[in-house]
Amino acid sequence: MLSQPADFYGGTENDDCANHQEGYPPFSPPGWSNDTIISVNDAKESIHSDIEVDLNKNIHIVWKDNGSATNGIYYRKYDGSNWGAIIDLSNSGINSNSPTIATDTGDNLHVVFLRWSGVPFANYNVSYKRYDDLGGTWSPEEVITTDDELGLSARPKVVSDSNMNVYVFWLDERDTPLTIWYKVNDGTGWGPDIDITGGAASPNGYFGVTVSPDDYVHLCWQDYRSGTAELYHKFFDGSSWSAEGVVTNDGAARVYPRMAPDVSNNIHLFYGGSAKLHYRMWDAVAQTWGGSQTFSTAFFLPHADIAVDLLTGDRHVVFYDFVPPPQIFYKKYDFSTGTWEPDLQLTIAAGDSYDPQIATDSDNLVYLTWYDYRCGTGQEEIFFKQSLPEIQIQLSSFIGYSMNEKVFITWRTESENGNFAWRLDRSFDPKGEFKTVYYKKDDEPTTPKPTEYHFMDEDVSVGKIYYYKLADVDINGKITWHYTIAVRVIGKNLLVEPRFAPNPFMERVSIEYAVTYSGFVSLKIMDIGGRVVNRLFEGYQKEGVYTKIWDGTDLRNKNVPENIYFIHLDTPKESYTRKLIRF
Repeated sequence: MLSQPADFYGGTENDDCANHQEGYPPFSPPGWSNDTIISVNDAKESIHSDIEVDLNKNIHIVWKDNGSATNGIYYRKYDGSNWGAIIDLSNSGINSNSPTIATDTGDNLHVVFLRWSGVPFANYNVSYKRYDDLGGTWSPEEVITTDDELGLSARPKVVSDSNMNVYVFWLDERDTPLTIWYKVNDGTGWGPDIDITGGAASPNGYFGVTVSPDDYVHLCWQDYRSGTAELYHKFFDGSSWSAEGVVTNDGAARVYPRMAPDVSNNIHLFYGGSAKLHYRMWDAVAQTWGGSQTFSTAFFLPHADIAVDLLTGDRHVVFYDFVPPPQIFYKKYDFSTGTWEPDLQLTIAAGDSYDPQIATDSDNLVYLTWYDYRCGTGQEEIFFKQSLPEIQIQLSSFIGYSMNEKVFITWRTESENGNFAWRLDRSFDPKGEFKTVYYKKDDEPTTPKPTEYHFMDEDVSVGKIYYYKLADVDINGKITWHYTIAVRVIGKNLLVEPRFAPNPFMERVSIEYAVTYSGFVSLKIMDIGGRVVNRLFEGYQKEGVYTKIWDGTDLRNKNVPENIYFIHLDTPKESYTRKLIRF
């Protein structure tokens, strides 16, 4: 899969697993990018990924991989255009697992994971690595819990506040029973290990942690002190921790808490229990938890992850549910309507899909990663997909020419997001019935690059006027009509002058021209002294209509000054020179 061209959103058309089943061509499902393998894809186990998006909308993913003789921690970045190389962050020959990642306001990265000391029968310690965004380098691995005699360290989680303080939480059994510990790095070094839940509690392995915009650090964990798993919560205001509060107390198992803040510092919590996903919100003003809202699942103890868009207030939830087999589902709360949307199945894989992790960016796009078995048991891979922007087409031109008793239609887009097909309808009357004369599936449904399209209509009569209107069909089947143009059919060998606009222009000018006979064509920009400023095209072109853009630069890609210029077009039968003004 990684050998295939990547699409605009980091995906590829298909992966190379024999067991993969693509469910919604060309995307899976509509409105989302394709599933993309980002791990090594080497028939080895890759599991337990985590994802973060920085302020520049770069995507960062870490995961555990046993591609070598020992388990290692791997990292990969998507910069908006391409996936970077896979980087092994852990030390060779030492088992590492349970990676977690956070970004800070300086776009530095903080990765925490568990590391085995290498001593037989010893426990795992917590290790830390930092990526310096300014220097572009990773720090050496630093073990921040070092005493193997203290007991098991497990399930670490790292977060950062707006002051770039780094908080690391983990489970530790140095005191019985198992409790949650944390430590802080304020930029000068790591502080002491602190037991935050106390010896009287029994977290039993699962907790969630998040940081709100006011820099409060929130912790929610499952606790067995009442005999069954219930949820508790406390927060750190920058100077001290609050008293713990009871989130659930209904006598049924409540597990896997995951939290995310909104712009008003409210905390949104999802957790599992009794074959349902449960949702609650902590009110930042009243500092109390609201009532529970439930969503049915097939799993008795479902596991979800949540992210909240800070601009729109939309809440995004991913979870895996038993279809069968287990698959990844998505659920959205639309803040503008105040409603939860129906569950949307995001994977259709022959193997089980597990452990989805979610993140959002400032454009309210959703990114998720997970691992599944579609490549085979023991060959788990890390997958990625994202939601697509709602804006589908940026149409910059739609023109028609007639020559040699034919009509030539051309249109240009500057970018396309999830376009499925193009449709062109024709009529003799702009207010009458239109009939489809062209319908073609888009070869590249998603692209950030300009694209030109051409259609030749030979079923026309000289002297008549025909009306054409263009539509794009998105991946959901929605038809969007653009404007209508009129073309009068002319006879053979009539000259058609090039068109260009705007004139005068400031930054760029669009030049449309007709080639009446196939052959060598040259389109140049000249200055008032007759010197070539730029060559927009030189080469063979078939009969048809073409569009080129001049962005006001010369042959060295430098901007030219305000002045009078000339468009010079040479075709096999005609030559034109027309004045153009830049101001």
